[in-house]
Amino acid sequence: MKFELRPQETELRDRIQEDLDHFHGDLPERYALAWAGYLSALSEWGVIDIYTFSRLYDMLPPIAEPNPIVTIALGRTDEEE
Repeated sequence: MKFELRPQETELRDRIQEDLDHFHGDLPERYALAWAGYLSALSEWGVIDIYTFSRLYDMLPPIAEPNPIVTIALGRTDEEE
């Protein structure tokens, strides 16, 4: 049996879908934030590419603005102060 340390897109998609199914399609924002942060980290560390990130991120419900994931990834702007 081969043990894969890097999660594959299908595995991540299945895990996100399991959470969506568990919450009957209404994933709470705190779970969406956790998933978005996890996917962002995987992308930043080169574990998944930006296209995979985008496909998986699109499965998540919208996150209220300002989205802390974007703020952390891109840094704060003067407009947010």
